[in-house]
Amino acid sequence: MEAGVVDVAVETGDAALLAASAHRWQDMVATRTSLTGGLGSRQVGEVFGERYELPPDLSYNETCASAASIQWSWRLLLATGESRYAELIERTLYNAFAAARSADGRTYYKGNPLQRRPDHAEAVGDPRCRDEWFFSACCPPAVTRLVGSLEHYAVTTSEQAGAPTLHLHQYAPLTLSGPFAGGRVGLRIETEYPWRGRVEITVTEAPGGPWALALRVPPWSVRTRWDTPDEKGVEVTADEQGRAVLHRAWRPGDTVVLHLDLTPRLTLPHPRIDALRGCAAVERGPLVYCFEQTDQEDGAAVDDLALPPDAVFEEVAHDDLDGVGPTVTLRTRAAVVTGAHEAGLPYRTLGSAAAADTDRPVTATAVPYFQWDNRGDGAMRVWTPLLGG
Repeated sequence: MEAGVVDVAVETGDAALLAASAHRWQDMVATRTSLTGGLGSRQVGEVFGERYELPPDLSYNETCASAASIQWSWRLLLATGESRYAELIERTLYNAFAAARSADGRTYYKGNPLQRRPDHAEAVGDPRCRDEWFFSACCPPAVTRLVGSLEHYAVTTSEQAGAPTLHLHQYAPLTLSGPFAGGRVGLRIETEYPWRGRVEITVTEAPGGPWALALRVPPWSVRTRWDTPDEKGVEVTADEQGRAVLHRAWRPGDTVVLHLDLTPRLTLPHPRIDALRGCAAVERGPLVYCFEQTDQEDGAAVDDLALPPDAVFEEVAHDDLDGVGPTVTLRTRAAVVTGAHEAGLPYRTLGSAAAADTDRPVTATAVPYFQWDNRGDGAMRVWTPLLGG
């Protein structure tokens, strides 16, 4: 519906209608969006839920809603040119949407939670297990429809400050060619993104005269550099729209190499998200990570893991992780935290003898969220308690 609203606003020139849709999008992003870009806190009724109602284990995050979010954000990007819409497209595409399909492409999720407890792993009919088909068969066609149109989400053109500008919004191996600035333009993009942050853009066709190439700089890339036809290793300064723009008279063979910073990072929730207080999530580049039981050593239960606030991550590249395929896993020191009960209840009085937790150090391994549940049933969590949190 919102995609249609934006279409009508653009076709009719209704600025108020466009502004209203953008306002609703901002409210959705700020208060009702999971870290993965997933939408829908409640499966019953298939609804958003209240503001900041984002439980990791019970959130619905329906696959169809992820596809609709991408379609809506794309319309707003076309209408406004604001890169924040491309940012949400990337987050949703690489995480909530990509997690819906199994690695072998045979089964799908309708809902995409951010946590699965051990006792949910083998529940019969549990929507948290992928299936080949659904009684309401909306999600598999939504996946195939969006995947079949992905090339349309990569590039746009505009007249920026009087200069023809080609905007590259999403990074993937691709070639493109088409009319531009009174002639034709062609680009070849070579990259192993999101596993590596190197994106090489080569001009294969160029119209006469100067024009601008605008590259989106994700906000998580804190140290971004590029190699241009004139300089190497230059630190990139993004404009107010989060883009690095290079104006020149381009010639076929000119190359720009963008180096994005994929350093793993801890992400904290907004303090009003009650279900996530005291927790943190792990991200690397555009990917949200999770801890799966199958990867943990020394008998460490996923639900007992806690991360230190100063966690440092070792990146381990896999050409073909069994059941998953190419990936980069992350290893870090963590702790298995356990605590006593009082009077048989799962609670403890502050200051009592049983109030102190006991913990032992372990090495915890995280895998990209979109690749979870491809190696058998088991517990999983995206949001993990912080030690002392």
